[in-house]
Amino acid sequence: MLGYTTIDRNKSAVPVKQKPKPRIALLREKAGLTQLELSRLVGVTESTIQNWESGRTGTDHIERIIRFCKALNCQVEELIELVSESPE
Repeated sequence: MLGYTTIDRNKSAVPVKQKPKPRIALLREKAGLTQLELSRLVGVTESTIQNWESGRTGTDHIERIIRFCKALNCQVEELIELVSESPE
C-alpha cells in the first residue's frame, strides 16, 4: 500500500505510515524551470509550488492519482483524457 512500510521489531511486523517527500523541486530544477514558470505551466500560484516543494501543504491529490494508476495498472496519460474546450 502506498505510504506504508513495515518494520520488524522483535520479529513482529509493525506497519509504519510514511510521509511522501515531494520531488517537485528536484524535477523542476532538472527541467530548468523557476517556481514561477512551473506555477504558470501547472495553473497554480507560485506560493502553491513553494508549499508543495517544502512539504508544508500536502500533495494528496497526486498520491490519489498514483493509487488510481497502480490499481488500474495504467499510466497517468491513460487515466486522464485531454479534450479540447470548444466555444459554444
